[in-house]
Amino acid sequence: MANKSSEIAEKLIKNGYQPIPIPKGQKGLRLKGWQASKFTPTDFGDDANIGIRCGDNRVAAIDIDITDATMAAEAVAELERRHKATWMVRTGQAPKCLLPFRYSIDGQRKSKVELGDVGAIEVLATGQQFVGFGLHPAGHQYNWRNDFYPTDGLLGRVDDLPELTPEEIADFLAWAKNRFVPEPEQKLTEMAAPKAPPSGFQFDTGAGFGDDRPCAAEVREILSHIDADIGYDDWLKVLMGIHDWGGGSGEALTIADTWSASGSKYKTGEVEEKWPSFTAGGGTSWASVPAIARTHGADLSDIARKHKAARTVAEAAGASGERTTETPGVNWDKWAKKWDKLDADKLTPKSEPAPTGDPVDLWGNFDPPELPDGLLPQVIEEFAHANGAQMGADPAGLAMAALVTCAAAIPDKVQIKVKRHDDWCESARLWAALIGPPSAKKSPIIATATGPLCRLDMEMMRDWQEKLKKWKATPEEKRPPSPLQTRLRIEDATVEATQQVLEGSPWGVLLLQDELSGFFGQMDRYNGSKGAQADRAFWLRSFNGGQFALNRVGRGAAIINNLSISMLGGIQPEPIRKVAGDAVDDGLLQRLFPIMLRNATMGRDEPMPPIKAKYRSLIEKLRKLEPPGFLGAGKLEFDDGAQAIRRELEAKHLELQSLEAINRKLASHIGKFDGLFARLCVVWHCIELIEKRDEESANEGLPFTSDAIEGLPFTVTESTAQRVAAFLHDFLRGHAIAFYSGVLGLSDDHDRLTAIAGHILTHKLERVTNRDVQRGDRTMRGLKEFEIRPLLEQLAALGWLDRIDPPKPSSPPHWQVNPAVHQKFADRADAEERRRSAVRENIQRLVRK
Repeated sequence: MANKSSEIAEKLIKNGYQPIPIPKGQKGLRLKGWQASKFTPTDFGDDANIGIRCGDNRVAAIDIDITDATMAAEAVAELERRHKATWMVRTGQAPKCLLPFRYSIDGQRKSKVELGDVGAIEVLATGQQFVGFGLHPAGHQYNWRNDFYPTDGLLGRVDDLPELTPEEIADFLAWAKNRFVPEPEQKLTEMAAPKAPPSGFQFDTGAGFGDDRPCAAEVREILSHIDADIGYDDWLKVLMGIHDWGGGSGEALTIADTWSASGSKYKTGEVEEKWPSFTAGGGTSWASVPAIARTHGADLSDIARKHKAARTVAEAAGASGERTTETPGVNWDKWAKKWDKLDADKLTPKSEPAPTGDPVDLWGNFDPPELPDGLLPQVIEEFAHANGAQMGADPAGLAMAALVTCAAAIPDKVQIKVKRHDDWCESARLWAALIGPPSAKKSPIIATATGPLCRLDMEMMRDWQEKLKKWKATPEEKRPPSPLQTRLRIEDATVEATQQVLEGSPWGVLLLQDELSGFFGQMDRYNGSKGAQADRAFWLRSFNGGQFALNRVGRGAAIINNLSISMLGGIQPEPIRKVAGDAVDDGLLQRLFPIMLRNATMGRDEPMPPIKAKYRSLIEKLRKLEPPGFLGAGKLEFDDGAQAIRRELEAKHLELQSLEAINRKLASHIGKFDGLFARLCVVWHCIELIEKRDEESANEGLPFTSDAIEGLPFTVTESTAQRVAAFLHDFLRGHAIAFYSGVLGLSDDHDRLTAIAGHILTHKLERVTNRDVQRGDRTMRGLKEFEIRPLLEQLAALGWLDRIDPPKPSSPPHWQVNPAVHQKFADRADAEERRRSAVRENIQRLVRK
């Protein structure tokens, strides 16, 4: 424990609780009359478990003794939603947890609701106790939210606990029973909705079933009209449709398995074997579904229409008004009306570009978005716009450079716990590359944004040099260990020199690279050598932070407590295009936020507002920040609304990673967004705290200082998370698309795609086969079938084609051309035809000569 049991007990008594001494590793006290005994701190051994007696001062607790993690988390969220509070949550053997509260009247009795196989929820009241601190019998430490042991502020005073009436308690238990133990006669679709949507794609039931979903018998009937021998990709789509309908329930698995086994290629049990998480309510393992299955819709009504089951059912029900099977309870009149409303020309999967949709311009330019208003912390927004106008530089570059500088200034010990029931934590650590021509003023932008941090680094450097000087002046026999170098910034440094700096700088440092091409070129000069691979591995590790062990001949062994580096640099489009093409694709480049700078404009020479001084003070205060809680032992966390935003973004990022079929580098960059969102939230949270305290001081007429700010709040609010999410997706993602699509090429096969697209336009093709592709220009004629299919799938994802499956699964598919292609790119077709005609004429002219 972080404190002796007696010390914890003393603080609990002070805050109104009655602690109970319990033997280490046990959950109860075998002492007659303990319910009425008064214990003092002297009754507690140093390593004793500590229970808290219910009934004293009306203390009670809700014990969520549920083994299903999703259900347990949902129960906690429901309590917090009902009572508009973030409760203290204690875990011993996760996902089981306990939430203390205070009941509103004396005489509260214990109560319990059984939830079948998953466990129970029990209200502990007078005559009971719960273990708050110590060792669980399973060997785990009891932990409270924020993962640290109590001080005066952890549980707070008893009077500060959430207060519940008997009616509110009874209502919550009734909710839990209704939510997790539905009545047997209820329809499956009236039970609990899916705990979370399957990751990696979106379901759109509005076009078919809508909110009025069919019962299990009706789904079985609909499936009877869809042949299970429809090819693996479509087989997956039907399975996902069943999964969406049933919320990952056991009945959905049974239906899916029965339908699958009706095909000649599929065996009983194959669904559960291939997708073990089918009943998990949509876990992330569904992200491993092939890209084609993720990008197609999974609405059963749409799938049925595509396989003509809808027409079969509609005609059978509409013509006779009778049921087509002996299945009881199926309202075929209702479903016939639904099928009749299905329009094959309008009803399309939500995530798949429709044949009548808007095709992407493969030759177009992707302009980066301008810096948005109202999303950044105020001081950063003012700094970017004021200095941008004065310098004639793009404020987008100044804003991102300032954010990276702030991230580097915030000590790495300030961390956020990303998920409530996971150990994943992130610090404010960012990498960014300012990309633009020499005239974009990359170097002045970087110098202006990092100036305050560089001044602090110079002071730190001089202090270290002074200590080193005194150390060298000390006789060798009396010398202590050499003082470690302490820094905030590095520039032209080798990996070995950087390691020496980081040994004495556990807070993390900022790597400044005025020209990133040199940084990448140094590693790739001997591409494939062991030295280059080791350097790249080091920089990749520095993006994540954490301990790093060194064992080198000559230097001996050492431990870097925190290998943490923020990075900021500039580079021109051509060099970074070469870097991306020549370098080892290990994800190093994708860790950078690319910012596409606009050309510089005419600056101005006017008196500047006091924003530079305010920004400099911000950097100094960020440098002095301490983590929340007693002795800085706590971690930041998201409130309920912010946590919901984070989960929505996680699902969105998984879906966006389906871009891997088109642009692997862009998909890899978006794959980092989950962690980068959390890091940006730390930066926003810390800056806004300082802004708030400065404003309070100004309102009270206090002088403006650069003193440290104390009392960092634990909770990152929904408002902060919302603005960070908008900044990430409306601004940073737009710059990433402009870079990866505009600078590096829309697709990894961009030249081949434009060649096929040009062939489609000039020959006005309405459908495309492999043979059509091979009849194209020189770049296309040598393509094999296995090379052509991925290219056509990419064009389908970009809205140019629609796949038509052949009658036999062994035959190659055909591809229908989107009619909008010829309408939208008519001018491009004419230009392409003129270009090709000019090439032919030039060749003929040369041959004749």
